[in-house]
Amino acid sequence: MTILSGGKVGIGITPTEFLHVYHASTNTMALFESGDNIAQIRLKDPNSTQYINTDDSVLSLGPQ
Repeated sequence: MTILSGGKVGIGITPTEFLHVYHASTNTMALFESGDNIAQIRLKDPNSTQYINTDDSVLSLGPQ
């Protein structure tokens, strides 16, 4: 793992973005796991929040 002075973090690689993950021989790059039946990743900019959501095995994308 590499942490640069500007705050960029690299796992398996020297980072070019704030979080940069690399592995040469795997298709699964990350696992985000929830303890209940809903899991969500939110993406936010100054004007809106979008999400990637799974709720009881149904995947959805859209505005928050």
